[in-house]
Amino acid sequence: MTDDVGGILKQILEKLQKLDSIENTVKTIEVNLSKLETRTAKLESFQETVASDIEQLKVGQDLIEKNQEKAQKLLSRNWKLSTRNLLNWERKKS
Repeated sequence: MTDDVGGILKQILEKLQKLDSIENTVKTIEVNLSKLETRTAKLESFQETVASDIEQLKVGQDLIEKNQEKAQKLLSRNWKLSTRNLLNWERKKS
């Protein structure tokens, strides 16, 4: 009977060791999952920041293009005025 009890205790001990191993694995998975959730949150935040930055760049690019068009019109107008003034000056000079 002592052998039977010893055998049963040995089986119980082996099952407890397996349960400990499973518990350690579950804890490791929980830690890894927590780290993954943290990384995912950081990536989502980064994605939002990038999307916002891209939108701001688009707005900035549009503004630059509008300013460039205005500058080209002003330069063209000034060139025409300068040319006209130069021609008038040459006519007067002649």
